[in-house]
Amino acid sequence: MPEFDDIDRKILQMLMMDARRSYRDIADIVDRSAPTVSNRVDRLHEHGIIQRFTLDIDRSLIADNDASLVFLHTRPHATEEIIDELAPNENVEHIFQTIDGVVIAKIVMSDQELDSLLTDLTEEFPITECSVETLLDSVWGPRLESIGEFGVVCTVCGNTVTTEGESVEIESGDRHLVCCTSCASLITDQYEQLRENNSTQS
Repeated sequence: MPEFDDIDRKILQMLMMDARRSYRDIADIVDRSAPTVSNRVDRLHEHGIIQRFTLDIDRSLIADNDASLVFLHTRPHATEEIIDELAPNENVEHIFQTIDGVVIAKIVMSDQELDSLLTDLTEEFPITECSVETLLDSVWGPRLESIGEFGVVCTVCGNTVTTEGESVEIESGDRHLVCCTSCASLITDQYEQLRENNSTQS
């Protein structure tokens, strides 16, 4: 597996600023050819670092869209389940998880729809506190500049993935980047165990 470097970081930074930026424009800045940039973008996409290209919409210019910041306090073990419940909802724009069991979400929907959503969540999950703030404005600008040495983290152990790493794709289509054969075996075994448990329960 190839290592990722500062050229990849610069390409990502420019695409994060404008996903429609041409590869020729990026190539001029990183001092590489346009086909090289295209190959690097394909590689970043193949390994799951780039998941999709999206639009950044200024919702303040669109009528009838109420944005809220929702704080859900729960037990740390339940945060992942709440996030899994919220993530597919097309009205949920951003979700954050804190280490002490708080899920924070930016949600764009009417007050009535939001009340219904929160009622369902509090009935299904162990939410101890819920608060909502009306959001007047937001600025979303993810950055890579603060990262030290650019590299991909193993999804199993957290080590940096080097040329010795592997890409593991499970039956669901999810791709995991791992640092070694042991981690590749571990994540495959975990998926198989999960699938067996689900089959037994059903």
